[in-house]
Amino acid sequence: MKAMQGMHVKMMNAKIPEDRSNLMAEHMKIMQDGMVMMGGLPSADIGDMKGM
Repeated sequence: MKAMQGMHVKMMNAKIPEDRSNLMAEHMKIMQDGMVMMGGLPSADIGDMKGM
């Protein structure tokens, strides 16, 4: 959870769209790992969220 909060702060401070995009990809990875750890959605379902 703290990793996600730290990532949110980084994303809010990113000034360049490319940086935001890279951070968003990293954020999605952290969220996916968290969901797998908590036994939530299977990792295949998380990949579908990228199109949102």
